[in-house]
Amino acid sequence: MWIVGGLCTAWALLGSWVAVFPDTLEHLFGASYDFRSVWGVSQVRFEVFTLGTLAIVIVFALVGYALGADVRRRAVDVSLIPGAVEEDV
Repeated sequence: MWIVGGLCTAWALLGSWVAVFPDTLEHLFGASYDFRSVWGVSQVRFEVFTLGTLAIVIVFALVGYALGADVRRRAVDVSLIPGAVEEDV
């Protein structure tokens, strides 16, 4: 089962890499690939927009994480038994 999970994870990582950095595998394997004709923009422009978008998403995540620090510090006791109260358990 670990092998299947590892293969799926590796495939997802490869797909993510190619989505963010297209043309890297083509260069690795020596395949001809005209980036501008396929994507309609230069590779530099594509990378700037892609990495800029990822940076904005990461900033939003970090801001949300920082703003949620107070909520994460609160401890809440939740019973796993339906209808039970803290004194019964």
